[in-house]
Amino acid sequence: MRNRWKIILSLVLVTAVTVSLYSYYLYNKPHDDMAQQAAEFNLTAQTLIDAFATDEVGSTAKFSNKIVEVTGVVAAKSQGSGGSVLISLGDVMSGVSCAVDSADVAPYKEILDKMAEGDSVTFRGRCDGMLTDVQLSRCVPISK
Repeated sequence: MRNRWKIILSLVLVTAVTVSLYSYYLYNKPHDDMAQQAAEFNLTAQTLIDAFATDEVGSTAKFSNKIVEVTGVVAAKSQGSGGSVLISLGDVMSGVSCAVDSADVAPYKEILDKMAEGDSVTFRGRCDGMLTDVQLSRCVPISK
């Protein structure tokens, strides 16, 4: 009986250590460089907005978790939490929201600082679907 408890305790301990190490690995795993990723879709902001407005379920299935390159006119630019930058492409009523992570702001600081409302820009990012706007995360500006 005593031996059985030692085995069970050892298995629980080994499992806990394995789960902890795997969690640590995933937390610290570097993200792929979005600037080096190939875009699966090249669209204008209005085309992407129209696709979601027409068929949100189908567009979510088609674009969700895919790398999308979107070209549009800057409607708004703001600072997000933790140093991230949020850029809206399109118009006030509907648009594409591009979130530039805080880790990606420094390499693109000059480009982002020069960006103003009314400028035509291209962003590459991962499509997360639609809330009030089409959401793109991990965006980077693309020079054409």
